[in-house]
This record gives sequence, structure tokens and C-alpha cells, in this order.
Amino acid sequence: MLGMLLLRLWPALRRKPRSLIIHLVLHFTVFSMHHLCSAYLKLEPMFLAGG
Repeated sequence: MLGMLLLRLWPALRRKPRSLIIHLVLHFTVFSMHHLCSAYLKLEPMFLAGG
């Protein structure tokens, strides 16, 4: 997964590193937000059931 991302981003890394960093930060933010949301959706019924 990470290797595929690196392969896809490698040309951009050689051309313009600053935009790559911005792209990575954006990608990571969206990725972690997605995981947090899905984790919350899994845990929410337990919280609701617990009171």
C-alpha cells in the first residue's frame, strides 16, 4: 500500500518536493479522518447501548 503510494509520488518528489509534502499532508489527513470516522461509526452503537 505504502509502496504503491511512493511509486506513484516518486516523479513528483524529484520535480517539486514542496508540493509533494503538501500532497502527502493532505492525503494523510483525509486518510486518518476516514479511519477515525469509520472507527467512530463502529463504536457508536456500543456507546449508545452502554447508556
